[in-house]
Amino acid sequence: MVAAPGAAFGAGGEGYLRFSFANDLDRLKTGFDRFERMVRAETQG
Repeated sequence: MVAAPGAAFGAGGEGYLRFSFANDLDRLKTGFDRFERMVRAETQG
């Protein structure tokens, strides 16, 4: 799972994140688990 700034895809993408899911399911699950932990840590203070 890879995240890229939306602005890299043109002016309409400004303020957004774009994700690539081109991987196998096990790696996607790992990526989503890591992303979830990061979001929870950032939003809980």
